[in-house]
Amino acid sequence: MHSFLSKISFLCLILAGGLILSGCGGDGTPSYTPQDQAATAGTPAADTRPVSTAKLKISKPANEEVLNTTRADIFFQTQDFDLTGGNAIMVSVDDQPARKHSVRNAPFVITGLAEGGHTVIAYLVGPDDMTVNSPDAKVTVHFYIKRKDFQNFLGASEASVAINQPRGTYSGARADNIMLDFKVTNPPAGYMIRYSIGGTTKTISSDGSYSLGNLAAGSYTLTLEVLDAQGNIAPGSYSKAQTSFVVDRGTTNPGPAPSGNFQTAPTMPQTPTVPQ
Repeated sequence: MHSFLSKISFLCLILAGGLILSGCGGDGTPSYTPQDQAATAGTPAADTRPVSTAKLKISKPANEEVLNTTRADIFFQTQDFDLTGGNAIMVSVDDQPARKHSVRNAPFVITGLAEGGHTVIAYLVGPDDMTVNSPDAKVTVHFYIKRKDFQNFLGASEASVAINQPRGTYSGARADNIMLDFKVTNPPAGYMIRYSIGGTTKTISSDGSYSLGNLAAGSYTLTLEVLDAQGNIAPGSYSKAQTSFVVDRGTTNPGPAPSGNFQTAPTMPQTPTVPQ
């Protein structure tokens, strides 16, 4: 326990260097808002996704590699998963909303990266835009531009979460059963997931696909946090995520989706077209 608290204290000290870590309290321990987990447990929707053997890997850049330019070409490898028929890789850079990559034999190109550390989180989705039901369908890599520092740092044992759905605008039949779909990596033992939307907070017991139900027209921001077994927010820069979306019922203009608290996204041009 002493060793664990020492590590947390060390991470909190990084705040002085400009890195904001979720869950660092003033006494060096993770801070959190107490929740009645039993009373607020979410109800899982029927998960119709078939169990998959699909695997995703990042072949370049190598983890902890230092790149000498402000451009990063992310090369993926898949197993038991072809980028055809609507299958795709969703790619999030430095906790930004994920973007779709579906061009075989071509990298996901990121330009205009600032010097320092960067983290890519990627996961597989099917033609229905839902995550693939495989424990190996998500991967992360941390690399540096020109110099090493702790910016956007994701330790090998730190928890991270990536929200796949909801995002964008939901209308018609899609608006009647909006799904929360996400992936968690390296969660602590006995972990829970807490999500908040529209003034309601609930906890659920694992990643996967869950129904948010029939929401009224409007703009929403959903916040999701990885908790340990005691209800503390798991330490790390990526144990908390947000997504913004719009429900359009066709009667009034719901307005644009709120911006959330995302950072400014790096420039991500279209991936060059490569013959299939």
